[in-house]
Amino acid sequence: MSKVRYKVLGDWGEYFCCKDQLKKCVAIMLCIVFFAFIFITFPMGNAVAYAEESGATQTDEFLEIAEEIIEWKKVSEGDTENLFSFPFLEDAGASSVDWYAVALGRLGYPDDYNAYLAMVEQDVKKRYQTTGGLDEIKATEWHRIALAVLSCGGDPTNLADGSIDLVADGSYNRGKKAALDAQGTNALFWGLILMDAMRYQIPEGAYDSREDILVSILEVQKPDGSFGEADMTAMALQALAPYYNSEKIYEYIREEDGSSCRQTVRAAIDDALAFLSKEQQENGGFLSGDEESCESSAQVIIALCSLGIDPASDSRFLKSGGSVVDAMLAFQQEDGGFAHTMGTSKQASITEAGTSNAMASEQALLALTALIRYEQRLRNVFDFRMEPNDGIKNQIITLENEIEQLKTAPDAQTAAVLYASYLVIPVEERSYVRNYAALSQVMDEFGISKETEHLVDAMNQNTGGDGAIVPLFGGEMNEILHFTEEDAQSAMNLGGSSVMEDSAAIAILLRKLQKSENRADYADVEAYLLEKQEEVQNLETEIDEINTQISALYPIEEVTLEDYDQVYAIIERIEALAPADRTAISGFEDIAAAKEKVDSMRNTQILIIILIAAGAAFAALLVWKRYSRRKYREK
Repeated sequence: MSKVRYKVLGDWGEYFCCKDQLKKCVAIMLCIVFFAFIFITFPMGNAVAYAEESGATQTDEFLEIAEEIIEWKKVSEGDTENLFSFPFLEDAGASSVDWYAVALGRLGYPDDYNAYLAMVEQDVKKRYQTTGGLDEIKATEWHRIALAVLSCGGDPTNLADGSIDLVADGSYNRGKKAALDAQGTNALFWGLILMDAMRYQIPEGAYDSREDILVSILEVQKPDGSFGEADMTAMALQALAPYYNSEKIYEYIREEDGSSCRQTVRAAIDDALAFLSKEQQENGGFLSGDEESCESSAQVIIALCSLGIDPASDSRFLKSGGSVVDAMLAFQQEDGGFAHTMGTSKQASITEAGTSNAMASEQALLALTALIRYEQRLRNVFDFRMEPNDGIKNQIITLENEIEQLKTAPDAQTAAVLYASYLVIPVEERSYVRNYAALSQVMDEFGISKETEHLVDAMNQNTGGDGAIVPLFGGEMNEILHFTEEDAQSAMNLGGSSVMEDSAAIAILLRKLQKSENRADYADVEAYLLEKQEEVQNLETEIDEINTQISALYPIEEVTLEDYDQVYAIIERIEALAPADRTAISGFEDIAAAKEKVDSMRNTQILIIILIAAGAAFAALLVWKRYSRRKYREK
């Protein structure tokens, strides 16, 4: 991706253009000092729940619907006690599993997160070993898996004993192997979402900076404010949301029409929101192509919640038939799942219409999670940091209430005081002031200068760390793992006839032991599991080599007798495997066909040799008889 140049506008010097401005500056600075003193000296105490302040909420209803989706998914996977069990976990590292992992983790739903993390790490390690990464083109493979790892309480910067960093490889250094947006602009959105998921520090020498990607997103916005259809526009908004309160002005060239743009991220977001409001259907939903889909509504809900906008009540997103939340909930089926489409258009698929769909259900689950977190004043669905303390939350809520009052009676002095309060809030938390834009607008009306808020600079907080889990269903999710005697017995029984059959259990128990607070008590069990894990890795290498050798024989129809030794060498390696492990040979039927063909050729060759030899012997016999007769006559 090409580097993008940008110009920063705004200057503190504007404050000192006259005495009045100087007085305003002094007043603001004194207010900052005062509020900082109050905040530091007097703890705010426990935050008053936002839900209580604003009246009854739908949190309980949303939690109930979310649980219905999870139960539907469990039934579809074989009515398992945990969703993170087999056969579901066999596809860990694929979108069909990972997005459910993101949703469950952000809900804090009780499940076996350790099992998921063990299986997805195993998948990532194998893909890195075989191909050097996750995908040649699709950067979103890194983004999705990294977000799922964070959601389940893991650290995507430190997989495989620190040898794999999904964040670096999939976002700011992706360009070293392939352009971040090689698969499309959605990779830009998710690349920035991942970089901001823990407010990762971007090291010097990175291929792309945070602002490189941010400006690249702004460049692909269309003149009508969209980034494509409703769902793509919503994803772009999810990526840009942390920068909505920034006062920084960017100058860039729009890709679609080559027009010059000079605006804040907030202005770009407002244009996109206007587009979504215009595109919203009268029932509150959104189209994907020419049909309304559950996923499009779900993505818009996540975007609005990320921007601090209530999807159920904001006037811009209320139509005669209801809100976008009403539209999405209409897709729920009697079995608890959500349908992709209800078949309301001519192009709707008959097989999908009105039938619970895995992708639609996962997206609805994420949207419900975003709604719950919005109502409970928790971090946005893709912000995996620990929750701020109650004092900061109360500061933000108090400031928002005062800004609402300011909107009804604008006043320059009050605006200056509230801006000072805003600056007291830690810079990394200012994006959570939901109505700061209204304060900014009042300040502009009265000509009050603002600091150039470079919120991009506040993102460099962490180099790694585990994602935080908040149990929205109650209980305690961040309990310390404890390896039990039952776990130890299960571990020692693994790897009998076939370690491949037990590879998943080996990975899960080993990860649990290594993360347990009593790890030192089971050093012998850990050594055994490490030994079995090495056997699994060696066996996987052997199977990969066998599959590669079989591939070298393709097409099987063209196998010749010259391949006889190679075919039998492969068969010898296969027969050395345990019967259960042979099922992992992808070309097992092909090598059997090759064996049958070369055997037939060899048998034909042997028959020909035998016939030639018999013919030669018969000819020799005739010659001998003729010679014998001649000798007899001569006597």
